[in-house]
Amino acid sequence: MNSILRRLPLIAGGCMLLFINAQVHATHASPDAGDAPEGLNWTYQGENGPEHWGRLSERFASCNTGQNQSPIEIQGARLERLPNLSFSYRSSPLTIVNDGHTIRVVYDPGSYLILGSRRYELRQFHFHTPSEHRIKGKQADMVMHLVHQNRGGEIVEVAVPIRAGMRRNAMMERLLSYLPKQPGEREYYRNVGIKPIFLMPSDRSYYTYKGSMTEPPCSENVTWILLKTPLEVSARDIERFRRILGQNNRPIQAINSRAVLTGRR
Repeated sequence: MNSILRRLPLIAGGCMLLFINAQVHATHASPDAGDAPEGLNWTYQGENGPEHWGRLSERFASCNTGQNQSPIEIQGARLERLPNLSFSYRSSPLTIVNDGHTIRVVYDPGSYLILGSRRYELRQFHFHTPSEHRIKGKQADMVMHLVHQNRGGEIVEVAVPIRAGMRRNAMMERLLSYLPKQPGEREYYRNVGIKPIFLMPSDRSYYTYKGSMTEPPCSENVTWILLKTPLEVSARDIERFRRILGQNNRPIQAINSRAVLTGRR
């Protein structure tokens, strides 16, 4: 009995440590803008592929019936005086997820984009190979989508095209060191700092239009910001993403009557 009593503080301390660790992970498990309900088996190919998303759930109806769907092909754009993009990104501990559809980095609160007079918090960023939007018939080798959301639920997605080349990018290589290879894997690295501003080109000129999420539920509450200048990384880095993700881009959708805008130089 005495030996059991002597062990009780240690047991209680261990339980408290487990609770604290669970809390640490829970703080980074907030829902991400654009996520579909878990358990719905949508895919990028086959019988549950993009052309069938709308029938998999009532929540996904917009994928088939929406008139402002994304991605689109940009062939021309109307010149307008557009606001500059003002990014205020802090470094965040790395929470990285392989959800079976993409590699997604969930971001700590406190980083944001100012667009016009509105502030949009960075929620997460993820990758597609190849890019989803096409500009004048061309697709980038890969794209990063930075998902921002304001308090009213409006979403701004910034698409950064990524081109295979010879340049090395230290932030990309850091991410590659921690890529979860199996669907369902989610890892949190307290001591690994991530800052996506280092995955963006210095030229921030862009196209913009009103569209949707490019994955279920395809909600049409997204302002798209498509950077014109690609980020160059090594071809080997892109191939490492491709081996894990395969082809995970939604086909081009009808532009219908929407206007695409671009800034005056």
